[in-house]
Amino acid sequence: MAHRLVVFIALWLQTGCMQNDLSFRDKLIHQVENNAQLHGIPAQAVLVNDNGDITFKYAFEASKSRDDSTLNEHSVFPIFSVSKLFATVLVFQLVEKNSSH
Repeated sequence: MAHRLVVFIALWLQTGCMQNDLSFRDKLIHQVENNAQLHGIPAQAVLVNDNGDITFKYAFEASKSRDDSTLNEHSVFPIFSVSKLFATVLVFQLVEKNSSH
């Protein structure tokens, strides 16, 4: 009986590990698609740049399948004045960092 229990637990643990065996790329794609569905985002593009090395790029349109998407890493999104907010926050972070020294 104990042998069967050990075998059952071992198989159960392997099954659990296999379900979580997604690559970092797959996890990012899954996150982008979940965010689109959860927040009603019709289209988005993600690019991860690590010191000049592009480690990940992905574009997603909710209305298209993965193979039919017209978005890519060169797509331009009209974000208008939102970019001013990002620039302002970054400038204030630099000011705070320099004034704390």
